[in-house]
Amino acid sequence: MIFRVKCLRGLDILTPLIKNVRYGKIKGTTKQQGAIYPFCKVSLFDKRTAKLIAETTSSENGEYIFSGVPHGMIFFVMAFDNKKQFNAVIQDNVVPK
Repeated sequence: MIFRVKCLRGLDILTPLIKNVRYGKIKGTTKQQGAIYPFCKVSLFDKRTAKLIAETTSSENGEYIFSGVPHGMIFFVMAFDNKKQFNAVIQDNVVPK
């Protein structure tokens, strides 16, 4: 069995279904030097394996969301500067809520 990680925008990634596991969301806002940064590529990775789980693009108000993410796993999120003027930003030890 499989479940689908749904993104606010972008790709849906199919991931193995784990029985008796609750699923939640990981969401946030992309900012650059404190200001909203829209249409930014955001990637979700499994921290244990560094496997890409899902990708999306933040909305015009900088919001992104990954839903259908299993509880009990730890992730890291990377956001990339479209203009390539700044390094990617990583948020580590992210858990679904």
